[in-house]
Amino acid sequence: MKYMGINRKNIFLYAAIACLLGIIAIFVFGGYLGLYDTVYVSTGEYEQVIGPDFWQGQRPDVRFPYNTGARWGDTVRFRYEINNRRFSDYSADVEASLWQRDQKLNDMLKQRISLSGFGRTTLEWQLTPQEMEQANLQVGQYTVRISRGGVELGRGIILGFYQDLGPGIPPKPPVRVGP
Repeated sequence: MKYMGINRKNIFLYAAIACLLGIIAIFVFGGYLGLYDTVYVSTGEYEQVIGPDFWQGQRPDVRFPYNTGARWGDTVRFRYEINNRRFSDYSADVEASLWQRDQKLNDMLKQRISLSGFGRTTLEWQLTPQEMEQANLQVGQYTVRISRGGVELGRGIILGFYQDLGPGIPPKPPVRVGP
């Protein structure tokens, strides 16, 4: 017996396949759609990438900051990439500031962004030795807080400045290549 041109004994097979494809589509779209933040921190010749999985992979009640270090007096460069993987447009205020023990020391970035659906933007700023001197920074640890639309990313980025060890430390021996 046929039902709407489909053999009746196969109708449950087709319904099961349709449900399975629907579940797969939900997982694909649910895992892909959304707003994704990536922060790049460059000190000296080294760049660290703080991907969206770091911010989203933490429990909401216990969030850990990201730790990075820089030599005192070096310029620290930041890039903040916002990827709008949604069908709708998105706009918000983005702010980045430097803190130490719940006291704001320096505003590094204040900018309004506007993204179309599936758009992407990158914001860049830096912390120069002159800004460090104006803010009376010293060797130690500071927190870089980045907020988008009034919501802070995780617990921030712990930026630790360390003192250069100076000429008293011997350099590493050169690496020999070949026989």
